[in-house]
Amino acid sequence: SEKNDKYKDAYASYVNVLNSTFNKNYTTSTSNNVGKKRYKMFRERLKDGYTSEQFKVVFDNISKDPHHRDSNYKWVTPEFICRPDKFERFLNT
Repeated sequence: SEKNDKYKDAYASYVNVLNSTFNKNYTTSTSNNVGKKRYKMFRERLKDGYTSEQFKVVFDNISKDPHHRDSNYKWVTPEFICRPDKFERFLNT
């Protein structure tokens, strides 16, 4: 819907930074069910009051995490990062 468009640019930036940080190739499209789910989860974190800067901290902390580094960031997905428990954990690492 139109009211969600204010998050679209932030979402595109989020996906692009995730891709470059973790050598992934996720699309910014929200036209299919997977894209809609990812966008919704991202939007929920913003509605919780988190900022783009906090997403960058989360990315940075995940990128330094030995478990994720050793697995070549296999489990680092848009959904994983936007899960409330994971976001909080890596924000406060």
